[in-house]
Amino acid sequence: MTRMLSLPQRKQFDLAKVLVKELTELGLQDASLDENCYMMATLPANTTNKIPAIGFIAHMDTSPDACGTHVKPRIIQAYDGKEILLNKELNLHMNPVDFPELKKYVGQELIVSDGTTLLGADDKAGIGQSWLPSRFWSNIPS
Repeated sequence: MTRMLSLPQRKQFDLAKVLVKELTELGLQDASLDENCYMMATLPANTTNKIPAIGFIAHMDTSPDACGTHVKPRIIQAYDGKEILLNKELNLHMNPVDFPELKKYVGQELIVSDGTTLLGADDKAGIGQSWLPSRFWSNIPS
């Protein structure tokens, strides 16, 4: 069964195909993209020493449950552990009772949306974490 993709999802797949090509050009092996927009590749050892390859997995998909365009991010400095008001007009909040993992981030800087869109930051961070080490390690001779 072929699933219908929204325009943003199609754009993500188009970009992912370009990025998989770039991974291959960087010397990564087995670079691939699956039907859920997960990119995978391995960086083989570039030395005669017996060391394992490095594997990378990153996803570019966004949930169809929320829009990923027109994102309105906001930075919360030194999060105090209390409820976060995301959107006053729509009365959208993040409550630590509903999201207990928020307590782990007391005192830290948080980036949130206005509650009407996704940030997609985990996707972008995962991709960045794949490319930077790949560029570095593929150019180191030993």
